[in-house]
Amino acid sequence: MPPIDRKKIKFILVISSFFLLLSCSTKEKKTTETTLYSDDFETAKKRVEELKKHITVYSDFSDAEYEILNVNGNFTNERLTIPGASSWDYQFVIKVEKENIEKWISGMVLLDSIVYRDSVPWVSHLNNKMTTKIYTNEVGEYYKRKGDSNHAVVFRNSGLLFRRIVNL
Repeated sequence: MPPIDRKKIKFILVISSFFLLLSCSTKEKKTTETTLYSDDFETAKKRVEELKKHITVYSDFSDAEYEILNVNGNFTNERLTIPGASSWDYQFVIKVEKENIEKWISGMVLLDSIVYRDSVPWVSHLNNKMTTKIYTNEVGEYYKRKGDSNHAVVFRNSGLLFRRIVNL
């Protein structure tokens, strides 16, 4: 058996390490022209800043997770050739101070005062992504705005407000 060339092994290790680091550092973005994902933003501050560009803000909030579908969204700054119909599905959860929750549900009607985090699929999905989770066994409240598909689920003790606004 020929002797091991240490220089070649060192070179191979250095190159392998470089490609391993490169592959770990490049995260594939999920956001498309029409869908915006909070997963593409590394910090709560960046997620909050981006979400504030796309929703009506009633008070400050400290964290957010979201999946926003808007056929006219143009979230990647690519030129859209033909505008689509006015269709959207905004799903988001924000961490808000308890005293500001009422600002976010003003004009909405309470539909159910006993909602569990796993009883509403889109709430469960967003909660799984959120750093600050719904407190164990906490019961939420389900609200809806009359005349449209604007929903809110509030977990007051956790300070979490879930919203889904749909126009399809």
